[in-house]
Amino acid sequence: MSMIVDKKWFGLWKDWKFGIYYDWCGYFNPHPELHISILGLHFMFRMPWIHEKWGEECIPPCYGIQIHDATLWIHYGGEGNWNGGSKYWAWDIPFFTQVHMDNKWTVETADGMVPTSSLIPDDGKYHHYTESDKIIKRTYDYTDKYDGAVIKATYWVEHREWRRKWLTWCKLFTLERDYIEIEFAEEVGRRKGSWKGGCLGCSYNLKKGESPEECIKRMEKEREF
Repeated sequence: MSMIVDKKWFGLWKDWKFGIYYDWCGYFNPHPELHISILGLHFMFRMPWIHEKWGEECIPPCYGIQIHDATLWIHYGGEGNWNGGSKYWAWDIPFFTQVHMDNKWTVETADGMVPTSSLIPDDGKYHHYTESDKIIKRTYDYTDKYDGAVIKATYWVEHREWRRKWLTWCKLFTLERDYIEIEFAEEVGRRKGSWKGGCLGCSYNLKKGESPEECIKRMEKEREF
């Protein structure tokens, strides 16, 4: 999520999903929220009133429509995450959205870009591929914009692809992404030290012809956590 405005009663961030929906409360916040996500922007309007029953939810009852994750979602209430979750109908939307191509997910090693699946250890846990000593990892002293702290960042290069559902055999409309994956040695951003915690990891898109080091330096200038 790329935040543009973050105020008490209004939020705006970049988001290419579609949705118009009403949450009976916010994320552990008692005030209801109206969300409108369209044309690459997500608008959040927080309401001044409170539904007495809700306020300690991370998945509150919701009413509205969303399109994301190759699925059309119709939300019609529910009892929140403490009481069975929100209620919804969901329909798959082939040809409309992209699905991730696991077999095209690669990472930079001394042998070039190799499938992440080839680096999965014996425990079978996919995310543990990052523990492989074959991956070319770099370090950088990252300056946190929030308080000026210098924090060690470890980063490496990855590539992913998404293709149209039911057209995964075809490269037409393929969405490709080259990026650096970053892990911070300590929390970064304005939420560091809070109950929610700061950022410990993220990714950032590589521009054409840009080196990994140039990319993380650009992120340091452009991004706020």
